[in-house]
Amino acid sequence: MSSLIFELNTDCINVATDTLATLPDGSPAVFSTKAMYLPHLRMIVAGTGVAGIMGQWVQQMNDRMVLSGILNVAFHAPKNLRRIWANAQAAYGLAEDQTATIYHLGISEENETFGFKSRSTNNFCSEPLQYGWGVKPECEFPEGETDLKRGVQAMMAQQRSIQASRPASERIYIGGECMIWHLTRNNCVSFKAFEFSDHKDQRAQALNIL
Repeated sequence: MSSLIFELNTDCINVATDTLATLPDGSPAVFSTKAMYLPHLRMIVAGTGVAGIMGQWVQQMNDRMVLSGILNVAFHAPKNLRRIWANAQAAYGLAEDQTATIYHLGISEENETFGFKSRSTNNFCSEPLQYGWGVKPECEFPEGETDLKRGVQAMMAQQRSIQASRPASERIYIGGECMIWHLTRNNCVSFKAFEFSDHKDQRAQALNIL
């Protein structure tokens, strides 16, 4: 699992994720990009849950499909994500409690901001997202904060604090670095917002595992 924070506005879209990927027991495994921008579709795709599902879907959209935009993607996503998920279940024997959610946020064919999510728990149906903030796992929004970077840092710190209070078997592990994407109708900018204080320790653990 991972941290995902996004903001869907009428004029722009912001997406933030951490980079830590863990083994089933929560031990650091690798560091990865959990959101990707497809310029020809003016769309950011982000994923939570089982690793690899988002990457396979992005590769398929980019290499093997003719798509006109995010609304067209919303039509084709369910069938293709079901196939990718079924293949992952067959190949890796996923546990019943393992899930994946893919988020799509972008500028539509009609030049409007639009987003939808596809959850394995809902057969990957395309569910429209409402304008405003979305977070996973839960946290509160810092009132009065106008700086995106500081706001995201406060929210991820709260996410980590909430998860640390839970049993290890139920915990979502967040770490590595925080990456942010800012998408408008004209361009998309991505940057490293900050590094978690235990990033170096997590990297050392991952290198020992590898």
